[in-house]
Amino acid sequence: RGLPLKALPLLATLQTALPNSKSLFARAYVLPPFAARSLHGDTMECPPNTQENAHARARAAKGNKLEDLVFDNSCLRCLPIDQEQENFVRQVHGACFSLVEPEPVDQPKLVAASENAFGALLEIDPAEFSREDFALYFSGNKTLPGARPAAHCYCGHQFGHFSGQLGDGATMYLGEVLNSRNERWEIQFKGAGKTPYSRSADGRKVLRSSIREFLCSEHINALGIPTTRAGTVVTSNSRVIRDIYYSGNPIRENCTIVLRIAKSFLRFGSFEIFKPTDSITGRKGPSVGRVDILTGLTNFVIRQYYPHIFTKHCPGQDPTPPTWEGTTRERVMQTLPEGAYADFFAEVVQRTARLVALWQTVGWCHGVLNTDNMSILGDTIDYGPYGFMERYDPAYICNGSDDEGRYSYENQPKMCRWNCGKLAEALAPLLPLNVSRAIIEENFDRVFEETYTQRMREKMGLIRTSNPSDTNIFEKFFECMHKTGADFSVSFRALADVTLLPGDTDARAAEPDTPTHTHTGTHTETVSATPQGGCEGGACAITRVSNRAPIDKKIDARYARAMRKILTHSASAEDMARLSRPKINPQQLQHLLIMAERSPMLLGALGISVDQLQKWKAEADAAQSLKDITPEQKTETDIKLWGEFFDLYIQRLEEDASGLQGDEHVRAHETQKRQTMNSRNPAVVLRNHVAQKAIEAAERGDFSEVRRLLSVLERPYDDKHREEDMYPLTGRPPLVVT
Repeated sequence: RGLPLKALPLLATLQTALPNSKSLFARAYVLPPFAARSLHGDTMECPPNTQENAHARARAAKGNKLEDLVFDNSCLRCLPIDQEQENFVRQVHGACFSLVEPEPVDQPKLVAASENAFGALLEIDPAEFSREDFALYFSGNKTLPGARPAAHCYCGHQFGHFSGQLGDGATMYLGEVLNSRNERWEIQFKGAGKTPYSRSADGRKVLRSSIREFLCSEHINALGIPTTRAGTVVTSNSRVIRDIYYSGNPIRENCTIVLRIAKSFLRFGSFEIFKPTDSITGRKGPSVGRVDILTGLTNFVIRQYYPHIFTKHCPGQDPTPPTWEGTTRERVMQTLPEGAYADFFAEVVQRTARLVALWQTVGWCHGVLNTDNMSILGDTIDYGPYGFMERYDPAYICNGSDDEGRYSYENQPKMCRWNCGKLAEALAPLLPLNVSRAIIEENFDRVFEETYTQRMREKMGLIRTSNPSDTNIFEKFFECMHKTGADFSVSFRALADVTLLPGDTDARAAEPDTPTHTHTGTHTETVSATPQGGCEGGACAITRVSNRAPIDKKIDARYARAMRKILTHSASAEDMARLSRPKINPQQLQHLLIMAERSPMLLGALGISVDQLQKWKAEADAAQSLKDITPEQKTETDIKLWGEFFDLYIQRLEEDASGLQGDEHVRAHETQKRQTMNSRNPAVVLRNHVAQKAIEAAERGDFSEVRRLLSVLERPYDDKHREEDMYPLTGRPPLVVT
């Protein structure tokens, strides 16, 4: 502990050279490739479907105790701290952090802990989870040695409007932990009590939201998408009042605290505290005009998290961030070359574009893409009303409070690009807007399309060749999913069952599938999707899928198995009609359509856009068209649509395999294709109804389901999971979170 921090890289090197060293720092181990992401923005690899890496991390961390954590709290050393020592709600001027203390809770108890996060990042032995005081440390009742709790000041554009000061109203920075590889991991509490930024809230979180954040943080990481992590969930007997459905019927819920882990929790909104008065909302940042702090904050981020940029533009200079107070103050506020700020901004834009592209490829929606929820490092941050899309709908909204669909699935890339524009405005004193806007124009769409297209080719098994027309295949697939009510994750996973070797497929397609339990209304129906009589002449008979009427249809054996899986988990016509209905009734819609034609200004005065009205009309038309379709007609139409897609898809797969000589080489290609697809298309995603089941068990005091579900979500590409974890519930709408 007494050694200078600059010695850590050397000690890590010595550890490699002297593996038998017994020094304090002899704890290094190699982070698995999928768990590490270069700070230069490289996309993470998907994890292998084994527990070997978890075991390796546990062995490497064996013996490391909480007292062994090495803190180096650079944010508090290098950025200005609020001079007010009292913790009360206020506008915080001229500071990036306010010192606070967590509020103790009554009888804290551990709900779950992530062995992967603790082992890989903090290098703590999982045996520490059983310590009597473990829950005390991770509830805030006791402070970890070396930690210094603080709350971060930031602003944000929320749903398109500047909201002024926001800040860590329910979260607390604890400090930055250095592991034996000299990696820096910031840890923070969420739900540990009031801060100067709590506004009218109580600074607490409850079991529901905490379990959702904990599970999804670790799940998104396992999917290979950049994200903050979650270490623990600790609940207590302390209670707060919450009105879950905003119905005027509040209940008392248990205070719960999550430990979050990240390279940094700095965000776009961190740079908006300097914003002048907004012309629309009339609000401003609490540190307007403090270009010195903006310069110091930006330089700190570049030096600490983008050191390659600093070294490029300031060769020969020490990239170590200077302290805010003391003799290095001039270095803090020294303006870097404009090129450094341009490169920094360009990399943030690229990382953000890459991140949202990866979200889109797994059908994940954030729900609240405000500027204060955008990481300056391009990580997924702040898990709230998120959702994995089930029935494919480009207009899918996961947040029940997002009435106009600003943050819908199809809008996410546009909103992330918009947020980059707001960051550009915040950095304008250091980087001219014409330069930053050109950077967005040159980088965002290009990086998004490159990342998205490459990942989509992998998801669809196009591993040897690329073709500009591949986007047509993608769009045709999405169109089929949308028209047939197919499940996003199930449909992509099923594509691995498409093959170019009919002989091999005949044997596979004739195997019976596991019966699927399909929930419709209040009854449960067991459905057998086993083809009768196997496959003859390269075709298989699909006899019954989901809750549809019997259909006898010959299907090309090369894709019969895939089609059967997709149809089994598609929505019925009744489901689709119900889910397509707009939120307003037909009479209201008709009145609004008349109003739009006769008095469009009045429509605007009601806060309803023409686009929103047209969306409601399209939903009403779709619901009406589905109303009278029989199950037989629905299934017949679905088979026709999917058949047309699969015929095109088979042609593209044949093109991708062209040049391979003999079945042996084609079979090897098929194996590689299937492996690639199954490493890009998860078998399991965190569906809201699955999370809710774990939450309800935890609220009864049974934490075993949360822990079991964590182990499932850490292995999303593994087929060996329970059906109820893998598949949607048909006959009822997916749960939506506010």
